[in-house]
Amino acid sequence: MQRVEFITVEDGQDLIVSFALAPSGHRSLTLIRSPQYEHLLPEEERGVTISPPDRGDVRDRLVAVDWRLPRVELKTEKHRYLVDVSAVADDELANALRVLTKMIRGAALLTQA
Repeated sequence: MQRVEFITVEDGQDLIVSFALAPSGHRSLTLIRSPQYEHLLPEEERGVTISPPDRGDVRDRLVAVDWRLPRVELKTEKHRYLVDVSAVADDELANALRVLTKMIRGAALLTQA
């Protein structure tokens, strides 16, 4: 499990949730969705993509999120990421969950406890 130092979000034309990974926060696990451009993509390329740390420009599509604090599990078509968010401020967690929920638009991708 990787520890998260902080989370940044963007809630504009692009929806972004980025988990800055310890020890330095220079590496991140970033979830991205660009709803305004999705209609231009084939159906199989739509949705939330993840840009994982240490894998260059390889992107993978999100298939499930298990938000059970203090950990978050992100499942993609090819990988599973388990992150510890216990060091992240409550307001950052709430904001990240709000944008993540908007990203997946109520789909059955998100479970919480």
